[in-house]
Amino acid sequence: LGNVTAYTSGATAAMIDGFPVITAWNDPILYSCQKNFIVGIGDVNTHADANLPGSTLTSSYERIADKPVDTTVNVQTATAMVGTLEGIT
Repeated sequence: LGNVTAYTSGATAAMIDGFPVITAWNDPILYSCQKNFIVGIGDVNTHADANLPGSTLTSSYERIADKPVDTTVNVQTATAMVGTLEGIT
């Protein structure tokens, strides 16, 4: 998925705090057999993010209107799979 402009437009230097802000990229996965990795970056409030596909959370955080719809991921299904792999129901 591409950039969600609501997350990056209007970001001030204080908001960015010296971190790189990438707003355009190409999909780095070129082949189905290619290994890929995930780096999760968050803060103490990421557990309350209701802007995730498949999420049933309701939170005080405003939903982002222009968030792209990603039908390839469902957070409930992914979380349940982790539980299954760990033997948790």
